[in-house]
Amino acid sequence: MIKRFIYDIYELLSMDNPFLKEKKALLLMNLLEGETYIRPIAEKSNTMYSYALLTLQTFEQNNLVTSEKEGRIRIYSLTNEGKKIAELVKELWELTGPMSEIQKEREPSN
Repeated sequence: MIKRFIYDIYELLSMDNPFLKEKKALLLMNLLEGETYIRPIAEKSNTMYSYALLTLQTFEQNNLVTSEKEGRIRIYSLTNEGKKIAELVKELWELTGPMSEIQKEREPSN
């Protein structure tokens, strides 16, 4: 059951790819700090605004985040399920390090 749940998290974050996407994981983990709008989330995740927007919309479709419009700004926050998943992703992140670091370790040295 736990293996299936972890697989589902990886699948959700990677969308069409079997590997966890670093930027998507960062976007999700940065929402653990509390509700905010897209620009600070994108900056902390070192990603483009447009990519953050598309990813957050996908997370919202999968009930991981909710958004509420305040004037001209849309504020995003984690749902209860999203918070649980973000905490698990953060724990996996801390255990394994950023995926780019893992990929570097796997690359053959010349």
